[in-house]
Parts: sequence; structure tokens; C-alpha cells
Amino acid sequence: MFNGIKDAVVMWNTPADQCEVHHSLFVNSYGALVWTWSTAEDFKFYNNAISNANVLWVLDKEEKNAFTIENSVIIGFNEFVNKGGGADGFGVKAILTN
Repeated sequence: MFNGIKDAVVMWNTPADQCEVHHSLFVNSYGALVWTWSTAEDFKFYNNAISNANVLWVLDKEEKNAFTIENSVIIGFNEFVNKGGGADGFGVKAILTN
């Protein structure tokens, strides 16, 4: 359980592969809940519950990979996916495509 934290998941600088976040509860995040700046395309996010997130997901400004949220419940967020950002901010709203 992650309650009242800034960033629950941060992957920065080194490409991370074979990573998963599952069966977690995220409540009252005031930062970017998931920050996958250098995550490999096989990152999995499933069976999670999220309530009251500031920014759900932040990607690298040049990110080309698509990630999925599977079998999860999301109740309330200010921003869904942003790109860019850093210590001083949470980037800009991403343009999402199907």
C-alpha cells in the first residue's frame, strides 16, 4: 500500500526490463504515481487499485513505447498521462492514441 506519497514507482536512467507492478493499493498520491522514464516495453501494470492520484503516469518526453493498465480500478486523478517533467514539474499532457 502506498498512501500520501509523491512518486510510488520511479524508473530512471537505466533501461529496466522484466518489471511489474501488481496487487498494490495507491491512495492520495500528490506527485506522479508511476514515473517510467527508462522502462522497457515489457513493463506490466496490473491488478492495482488507485484512488485520488495527481498524475497517474509520467513518460519520457521522447517515449515511443505504449504501456497498458490491466485489470485495475482507478478512482480519481488530475492528469492521466504526461510527458517530460522532472524535479520541478510533471511535464505536459500527453496526446493519447489507440
